Amino acid sequence: MTCTLSSHELLMSASSLDIGWLLDVSIEKDQAILWIKTTDERILKIVDSYESSFYILPKSKTEGFQLFQILSQQTSVKKASWDEKYTDLFSGISSMKKLICVYPTSAQFHRNTCK
Repeated sequence: MTCTLSSHELLMSASSLDIGWLLDVSIEKDQAILWIKTTDERILKIVDSYESSFYILPKSKTEGFQLFQILSQQTSVKKASWDEKYTDLFSGISSMKKLICVYPTSAQFHRNTCK
């Protein structure tokens, strides 16, 4: 038996957290789809909204500024922003770096945006 739920429906359901195995994850247009098999043999299909993004660590501040300007003007980029993120899990605060976060108009534009 397959049960299709949105992530909101799953969170609001009475059987709050099911235990199981993640079988598959896929992205289709603007949705993420997860297939889970629970310990009581049910198959859950969880559908949630998905916005693709990726981060770029520029070589220098100057190159980062230039790249940010170029990305901001691309039609395949919905939004570009500066974010501070940890780049090394074991170095603590010293590993926080300024990265460019890029939100392409669609997941299929990742390849074209990166070129």
